[in-house]
Amino acid sequence: MEKTLIKYFKLATTYEALDPTFNLENFTETFIKNNKNKLNMEKKLFIKSIEAIKKQYEYDNKIAIQFSKIFPNAFAANLLPNNYLINNALIEILQIENNDLELCTTGQSWIEYFCFELNFGAKYKSGMVTKNGKNIDLSNSGMLWELLNMN
Repeated sequence: MEKTLIKYFKLATTYEALDPTFNLENFTETFIKNNKNKLNMEKKLFIKSIEAIKKQYEYDNKIAIQFSKIFPNAFAANLLPNNYLINNALIEILQIENNDLELCTTGQSWIEYFCFELNFGAKYKSGMVTKNGKNIDLSNSGMLWELLNMN
């Protein structure tokens, strides 16, 4: 992705310097269309990032359960560590990098739906998720990446 962005900036500045009628918006739109598969986050990094969110989520839940043993009158959910700022930032980066700007039927991004409603794919059952009338497999983060990076 980095090489593609460098190529974009070099081409844009060259064309702009050579052609007084150069239109940056049109150039950007055409460049994105021609390089879409090079602009998105690689699948391996996406899966690794989702896995990191999952591990943190599971760890936080274990901590909350242990705290609830110390404070038996408190709900475990209220004892979760307050690290949502980091998780939210990582999810936002994943959404932007993978163009996950469309809300699914629950009003969440596909990434949020996969992580929190489908419990990282564990609650997924065939036929429960559709898009444009087609069944969408969200049983794992690799399938989520496929959904987000369909042309």
